[in-house]
Amino acid sequence: MAVSKSPTDSSRTAADRFGDDVTVVQKPGLLEAEVDGEIVALHIDSGKCYGMNAVSSHIWSLLASPHTVASVRATLMERYAVAEDECREQVALHLAQLESEGLISVTTP
Repeated sequence: MAVSKSPTDSSRTAADRFGDDVTVVQKPGLLEAEVDGEIVALHIDSGKCYGMNAVSSHIWSLLASPHTVASVRATLMERYAVAEDECREQVALHLAQLESEGLISVTTP
């Protein structure tokens, strides 16, 4: 996960949007393949291609079924050496990016 020194307005906004109880899941419509442990995906409708690093690929795989943001974060913290605050911020930013691309559905409680 990327390291940032201080929270920005966008990270605070994303953290507010993607609280622990929010549920996220992949939207259908991507053709994907795994290449060297990372996912490469093509969005059928938009024609956009996405290359995901190892962490993004792990998140994407989790989102094949609905997960809360808290469960995504807990899974990542078990696998990677990352502080909870940093993980919270980076997961929220990543989910915000996936949402802005129309790749995930978000359900708030």
